[in-house]
Amino acid sequence: MKEVNMSFPVSIGALLKADLQEDAASRDEGLCVVGIFGKSNMQPGPPKEAFINNLADKHIFSLFGGPEDGGTADSHIQAFYSQENRVLYLLLSSVCDSRQLLRACESLSAGTGHSDAHDFWKGLDRQHCLHLLYMFSVCHVLLLVHPNQTFDVTYDRLFRALDALRQKVLPLIRAAIKDCPVSKEWKVNCRPCPPRLLFVFQMNGSLKVSANGSESGGNPDKPKKHSPRRRLQHALEDQIYRIFRKSRVLTNQSSNCLFTVPANQAFVYVIPAADEDPVGALLGQLRSNCILCEQDTVTVVSGPRRYQQMRRSVRQSSCGGDLGGMSMGGQLVDYSLKEFLWQHVELVLTKKGFDDSVGRNPQPSHFELPTYSKWVQVASRLHQVLISNTEEELAELAAKVQGQLKVLEAFLDADAKFSENRCQKALPLAHSAYQSNLPHNYTTTVHKNQLAQALRVYSQHARGVAFQRYALQLHEDCYKFWSNGHQLCEERSLTDQHCILEEKCCGKLERIEFPVFQPSTPDPAPACNQAQRLPSEASGSGEAERLKEPSTAQSHTPGDPSLSLALSLGQSTDSLGPYADGDGTETQVQQKRPSLVDRQPSTVEYLPGMMHSGCPKGLLPKFSSWSLVKLGPAKSYNCHTGLEQPGFLPGSSFLLPWDLVIRSRSEEDTGLTEPLDGGTSSWPAPNKTLVGKRGSTGGLGRGRRRDDMARIFVGFEYEDSRGRRFISCGPDKIVKVLGPGGAKEPATRVLNTDMPLNIQSPSQGRGLKPHFAQLARLFIVVPDAPLEVTLNPQVMPGPPPCPVFHPEKTDIVLPPDGLWVLRFPYSYATDRGPCYPPKENQPLNNYKVLRGILKATTANPPPQ
Repeated sequence: MKEVNMSFPVSIGALLKADLQEDAASRDEGLCVVGIFGKSNMQPGPPKEAFINNLADKHIFSLFGGPEDGGTADSHIQAFYSQENRVLYLLLSSVCDSRQLLRACESLSAGTGHSDAHDFWKGLDRQHCLHLLYMFSVCHVLLLVHPNQTFDVTYDRLFRALDALRQKVLPLIRAAIKDCPVSKEWKVNCRPCPPRLLFVFQMNGSLKVSANGSESGGNPDKPKKHSPRRRLQHALEDQIYRIFRKSRVLTNQSSNCLFTVPANQAFVYVIPAADEDPVGALLGQLRSNCILCEQDTVTVVSGPRRYQQMRRSVRQSSCGGDLGGMSMGGQLVDYSLKEFLWQHVELVLTKKGFDDSVGRNPQPSHFELPTYSKWVQVASRLHQVLISNTEEELAELAAKVQGQLKVLEAFLDADAKFSENRCQKALPLAHSAYQSNLPHNYTTTVHKNQLAQALRVYSQHARGVAFQRYALQLHEDCYKFWSNGHQLCEERSLTDQHCILEEKCCGKLERIEFPVFQPSTPDPAPACNQAQRLPSEASGSGEAERLKEPSTAQSHTPGDPSLSLALSLGQSTDSLGPYADGDGTETQVQQKRPSLVDRQPSTVEYLPGMMHSGCPKGLLPKFSSWSLVKLGPAKSYNCHTGLEQPGFLPGSSFLLPWDLVIRSRSEEDTGLTEPLDGGTSSWPAPNKTLVGKRGSTGGLGRGRRRDDMARIFVGFEYEDSRGRRFISCGPDKIVKVLGPGGAKEPATRVLNTDMPLNIQSPSQGRGLKPHFAQLARLFIVVPDAPLEVTLNPQVMPGPPPCPVFHPEKTDIVLPPDGLWVLRFPYSYATDRGPCYPPKENQPLNNYKVLRGILKATTANPPPQ
């Protein structure tokens, strides 16, 4: 604790921390605390500091510079203690003063946005309110200074906000000062007394004074009863009292109010304007300095006589010459201002207190005149809780006080409240603009267009600082509406239509992924010309050449049961290049068929185009044009109702049955060793009765072999340019089921035949130009049975020398108990370009899916 010199003003923080050395005679006397706050303007009138200079009869505050501690743009309190008068002056400066306002404007950067600037100013307002609450908690008398003669009604809203804030933080302040050596009433009410608020208005040339400094032209102690200045003061008192009573800032019981005003004393003082005479102002200043020097030699009297001696000195100085006051900064500061204030200060120093309660049963309010040391203890605690927040002991209370500042928002931030209400009313209009003329499902482009229209409508009605925050909320609301069942998938179908279900349709379904190119460099490049092949791959060129001449391959007749059976089991002997052979066992097929896993795929070069029979090994495309998805279990397909999907022609959504024999042997027949390896002896030929089958003419004896059947459903789906879908039961026929029971045609016909890639649509319409349907999907229902179904699609989308296209993974084993769908590519392309669809004069039989797309073998049953 360092000693402080009170010859100059100090900050309240320095005063509370310093060790003030008081005179032993006046150490136990009471202390009156006077607070001064208000507004100032840029006019040449005196600032608020001039009033303390006049009241203390000393040049304490500099009228042209800033506060002694440098000051900041934040609200702060300067203190001056007049020990001879036992009065402590507290001067509050804030952005309401022109000097502090200028500093605050300079602290704002040029790029500060409207919303950030608003938060900055409102932060200063909230801080100013905390300083005012501090002043109302430690002062006996408060002086509100206003730069003109009109009452500012915004003080009504400010005081109501302070009163609400005080009621909220009162328990916190009680906890902070509970250990201070003051009375119980002070601890309960958190203030020495309900402070009395006085008002000082400055005239701006409206009222002139005479040469002798008084409106009466004679004795200043006897002003005219009905002078304009006196009438103005009375009118302002009536106006202020009526406004505060109407808003219940002032009530009958003064102990419950934020402040009080006297009932039988003047509480408004108007400082008259001075004549614009610079020479006279300088002479008046000289005379006043001489008078102050003479007063310094007078013996200071302590106690109750101090006020009477001061009043006599004022009268003598006024009657001894023609000067009734002193001019400071070009404006007259009347000495009667000191009399106006000291009639209230005297009530404090004489311990009479304020009796400002009114009504039929007025309750006396508490009053305490503390010593300087007691006041410092309470003021220091309140300063830590309300302003500085530096002590760890009171940090929790200070944090809770900051949390209660939201009470001020409804009172102080009226423009933000208006903006909130305005933006809230504009938000439903913007929502309606967004949802107007919207389809049930729509794409990102439509969403952005509707959002821009909604923002235009919103900007026409929304105003204020909440504009940006509610604009972001509009963005979120529109996106939630779009994504909640209205978002249209950006991918298009073969008919250039969008999927309406998104993730709900196939995003979470089980699928079999095809291997694609995985880059190891940031900028991978496409592979060079495929003619530059590795030497190890030259041996396959002969087989590739055979692919270019499918007309010379062995013909396959659907009526030939032996060939059809072999084809259905994946044992085709036709000339399919590297994907077929003339051998009869599956093992040899796997050995002769070239595999893509013979060498690791490249991570530097990718395959341009799609995977086909003529591309080199070790290359993968950047993405797969094939898709294999499981739509659900096998029971999700009902053979009596067909596929329950939109777009199918009536009766054409039924899959074709494919019945296979699963052999189960009795105990007497365990010695039989017929092979179950998928050979010709394991499966019946189409349209041929198997000897020993149940229901046959041969019959089965006791203990003989039984044959159980498993049913697979297969469907080749076509779709035309108009989105019409149908299942085909042959190269030139579509499924047509008119009654219950499902499709009757077996699937062996479509499995043993090269199915066309393009066929004419069954509904041609009225136009002359034919419509073609393209093979889009292959549906496969694998039952929950000991079967192993292998999928191996091969497509030739053009006449020779067109290559055979296939997925990046061949011989795909479909797990049991599932409804699987294979999506064929919409277009086929190599590194040399696309394979164009057939024209009107081109035969369609050159565009086909090769037979042998499915094969089935019995899986080993689990051990019993």
